[in-house]
Amino acid sequence: MEAESLIKEEVEKLCHQIQNCHIRNEVIELHVRFLAFTTDTISSFAFAETLGLQDDYNQAEDWAETLRKIGKVTPLLRQFPSAISIALKMPFRIVEFVVPALSRMLKLHHKTQSLAFEFLKNEKINPSPMMEKRSTRPPTIFHAIYQSSLGPEEKALDRLSQEGVLMFAAGSEGTSRIIMLATYYLLTNPTALIRLRPEIMDVMPDPRIIPSMDVLRDLPWLHAIVKETLRNSAIFTSRFPLYSPYDLQFQEWTIPSKTPISMTTRSVLKDSSIFPSPDTFDPERWLQGSLVHHDLDRYYVPFGKGTRMCPGMDLAYTEIHMALVVLFRRFEFELFDTVKERDIDVVRDCFMGEATPNSLGREFWAMGFILERALRISYKEDNLNLILTFDYCVLRVELC
Repeated sequence: MEAESLIKEEVEKLCHQIQNCHIRNEVIELHVRFLAFTTDTISSFAFAETLGLQDDYNQAEDWAETLRKIGKVTPLLRQFPSAISIALKMPFRIVEFVVPALSRMLKLHHKTQSLAFEFLKNEKINPSPMMEKRSTRPPTIFHAIYQSSLGPEEKALDRLSQEGVLMFAAGSEGTSRIIMLATYYLLTNPTALIRLRPEIMDVMPDPRIIPSMDVLRDLPWLHAIVKETLRNSAIFTSRFPLYSPYDLQFQEWTIPSKTPISMTTRSVLKDSSIFPSPDTFDPERWLQGSLVHHDLDRYYVPFGKGTRMCPGMDLAYTEIHMALVVLFRRFEFELFDTVKERDIDVVRDCFMGEATPNSLGREFWAMGFILERALRISYKEDNLNLILTFDYCVLRVELC
């Protein structure tokens, strides 16, 4: 299935789940729903099968908790990378008993290893035909790697399974968080939302028909909102080290070969000399004339730059654009009990930036008083006012 059709299908499932919760008068943690949406999308896209998290809320919550726990220990694991190899060799039952969240990641690793093993076994028996043209998308990530020009050692079982785990992790949390934060920025900047609605109505007069990405790409204000969300949130706080096999010369300094060199994209995206008022959500900065626009694009690095740029950028852009357009076309949202300093601002480096540990959105699932508030549901004619909570924000939504 082509990526765009797949994403549309998953967006419809997301809306369907919100509507089901509306019918059952249930409280929704929106970030978990977004995470389920992006995880199922990347699963179908990369492995031609879905994890089904949109249809299993408990599993979606477990996956969200797993990513949070992994994020917390990431700074430690970066200092002691051998701990990962040790964990992979430990009996699964022991890890499951001691650290349930880590066991779910190990279970995912075993799943992708099994998928890779079956792929390699089938390739030996019945090799897949090479893609006739590069524009044809391979059925799975395994096909893409196996049919590439990489050397044999890069097509071994361990490499394939590791790429599989990376696809799940990289293709789920980051994209879901951008959708979540874009929702927050729009709700706290009503003029931006008011300006967005006519664009959405023009291309989506019938709320049942989702426009193509070719159409959404031409919406200047929507595109500016997405770019500014990616810039202002700057969700990746960790460095991405690389090294050159050759000596490098930078001004008067010579950098020996194989010296790790790293940078933090957040430092670039939040540089006040490049982006004035860097902590202000200002989509207009991307529409202020071609000269300024092109200058800013030079420093627009949420996906990295060059040969190491995130290969899933186009897929993420499509998910973000389609999700925002459909959600704000079909639903009306209102922020509820969200404090920027407590629930939004990044204060911790867990590979991805995290809010304060006492963020109500993060701990909603364990804090009953929010649930008690949320259950005070009021009816208004044929519409139902619901409380929606997600990773950072608590929302009230009125179904149109």
